[in-house]
Amino acid sequence: MRYIFTVTPGRSGQASLTDLVERCGTGVVPAFEEPQAHVRLPGVLGDLERRFRRRFIETHELLGRGDVLRAFAAQDIAALQRYAEARFAWMQRFAPKADIFFDISKFFIRGLHRQLVALAGRPKIVLLIRDPLLNMRSFVNRGKDFRLDNNSPADTVNELRMPADMPASGLYLWAWTEGYLRGLRLAEEAGLDAPRCIFTHELENADAMAGHFNALEIPFQRIEIRKAMNTNESQGHGRTELSLADIEAFERWREAVPAAIWDRLHFMRGYDPRQHLEIKR
Repeated sequence: MRYIFTVTPGRSGQASLTDLVERCGTGVVPAFEEPQAHVRLPGVLGDLERRFRRRFIETHELLGRGDVLRAFAAQDIAALQRYAEARFAWMQRFAPKADIFFDISKFFIRGLHRQLVALAGRPKIVLLIRDPLLNMRSFVNRGKDFRLDNNSPADTVNELRMPADMPASGLYLWAWTEGYLRGLRLAEEAGLDAPRCIFTHELENADAMAGHFNALEIPFQRIEIRKAMNTNESQGHGRTELSLADIEAFERWREAVPAAIWDRLHFMRGYDPRQHLEIKR
């Protein structure tokens, strides 16, 4: 079985990419932030069931968060190896069903990435990239606890260290940047092919996605584009709209990032949110 791992902060089109791969790809299993906690009970009982399953069955650690985040921050390699082997064994269940396992998850790059790449041989890496401002605003609108899915920006293990007490906008801009920095570092360290960059807006372009499928060596039938899935608006969180204050917050945050680190994000060269984002005054 061949493996493809996705590097993304989340809120970047993972559900849409999963759907596209599932419908149009051949011999490939796309896994969207699996394993999911398959809850059967309704209401409050369902919440209790979800907590039980995340603790003992489809655990946070098998997903790639929980104690994985703490082990990564502490660089507890033995624990990371143990968690990675458990996750890789879970992935192996799909071997009889397909030739390619496409892991489409924001959790891959949160801590188990080095161990999983070593177990997978020479996997391909995809950077699924959404505009950082839209990504940040999408997360902030959801009001989720940042610490559930991220280690602290101040941890010494990070590619980019920043204060832990930043506002939510700064925290999610850091997570966006840190994830891609780790992905690029991972490919270099493991001697992998350069990561394939798929921009979120390309998920609405059949020709662009056909090119990505070919580059990733995913056999496919005709690419058929559907409406974006799992958007904030569809989940009742409102549209992801930017304000001038968001632009200014990004610019202040960006000034705190060393130029040498930002320049490693080669796909961001020339990025200027004021050139292509409508600002409501």
